[in-house]
Amino acid sequence: MISVPLMSGGQVAGFLGVDNPRYAIQDDTQVRVLASFMMVRFRRERREWQREQSESKSNDGRPYVGQD
Repeated sequence: MISVPLMSGGQVAGFLGVDNPRYAIQDDTQVRVLASFMMVRFRRERREWQREQSESKSNDGRPYVGQD
């Protein structure tokens, strides 16, 4: 098994592991690259969710459509 940490803000947010990698993975480089891509995607999803939440809480209850 190969496992690498999922890092966010210098802290461990989880782990990504490959059970029985066989001959395709000689070291953890490929898994580390995948973990990095996953964390970028997770951060993007979180920012989008936070933006949607803030837009739904506009002052007058209407969805936020941007600044003029």
